[in-house]
Amino acid sequence: MAITALGKELRRLRLEKGEVMKDMANAINVSSAYLSAVERGKKSPSEKMITGIKNHYQLSSDEIQSLHEAVVLSQTNISIDLQDSDEEDRMLATAFARKFRGLEEGQKEQISKLLNGV
Repeated sequence: MAITALGKELRRLRLEKGEVMKDMANAINVSSAYLSAVERGKKSPSEKMITGIKNHYQLSSDEIQSLHEAVVLSQTNISIDLQDSDEEDRMLATAFARKFRGLEEGQKEQISKLLNGV
């Protein structure tokens, strides 16, 4: 599997600090195998891992934004907690999930504008 956007961001951080993967893994308290799997998109990063990266590398607000964007771009699955949702909300979420891949670009733009308040 190819390296993800998050993997590229993590490698950039390591290279800037002259570190290897083992150094980063030790600094943020994860195994090298787990870090490698996150970089390749085989595992999702934990919040603890992301917080460890932000703290260890003392990231600026722009770097934190880039890191969060990389996390989002690297996601292959997203779950929605519908536990306290009413039937209408559950139906909407399910319909969106079923139709998502078939949306045309114009429809995606409309939904994005609606959700992002543009």
